[in-house]
Amino acid sequence: MKHNVILVVLDGLNFEVARHAMGHLQAYVGAGRAALYTLECELPALS
Repeated sequence: MKHNVILVVLDGLNFEVARHAMGHLQAYVGAGRAALYTLECELPALS
């Protein structure tokens, strides 16, 4: 089975603001055509 993947990475944008601003992606999630995940990442090392 072929799956299309679109990865959206928003650096520095609050999760709630991103959810509100991207209603079309929320519609896909609501229709079961997409999934929404929250990631917590570490700051990069200063080098």
